[in-house]
Amino acid sequence: MRWVFAFEFIDYEMRDWHQCLCSSTCLNAGFLLLGRVVAVTFCVTMAASLAARHGPTAMAAFQICSQVWLATSLLADGLAVAGQVSSSVLHFC
Repeated sequence: MRWVFAFEFIDYEMRDWHQCLCSSTCLNAGFLLLGRVVAVTFCVTMAASLAARHGPTAMAAFQICSQVWLATSLLADGLAVAGQVSSSVLHFC
């Protein structure tokens, strides 16, 4: 009996996922995210290239700034996830 329920659940979830994937809203959001990732990657690559042309001191400064930026970005993402979890727990209790 459990297997039947599991297969029905998987079939239902796959239909929902396929419907969302075929929707123009999901595709549009995916292309916007892809564009943002490409733009950020291009900018960081160009900044590293320019810093490398200016010598080891500029490259070291770029690396320090890059690490600080990544650490604060990950911290902000962690706080956002914690806020979403706590708000959903408070909402459904």
